Amino acid sequence: MKYIFKLFFLFFIFPYSYAIKCYTGTRYHIGQDELQDVEECSAPLFTMEEYCYRFEADATVERIVKLGCASILCSAIRNHCEQVSMGPLTGRICCCNHNNFCNSGNLKKTNIFIFLLSMSTLFFYTFNLI
Repeated sequence: MKYIFKLFFLFFIFPYSYAIKCYTGTRYHIGQDELQDVEECSAPLFTMEEYCYRFEADATVERIVKLGCASILCSAIRNHCEQVSMGPLTGRICCCNHNNFCNSGNLKKTNIFIFLLSMSTLFFYTFNLI
């Protein structure tokens, strides 16, 4: 039983490669739904991670939102947001890969259950209670 918990713990500690699903699409008008399509992202290089992104910019009378997959663009940003310029637009890009469809809205949501599970497992593993 001890080995099962240790194996389970190591599974969550070491990163592994998996495909992440992201919303893709563009919204130009306020009120228009930007969640137009779903894409399964794959990194172009073996060592890179896949990310979903959400770019938001204010144009003269519109708010532009662009959703999609980006490995190279998000490799420096990772799971954060940055102010960037893309062509004539200056806006905010947020990159994430913590779960599928993480580019749908607020990126500050945290899955408290996974956090508590990993912390309790770490505690039990550290003090050999398992």
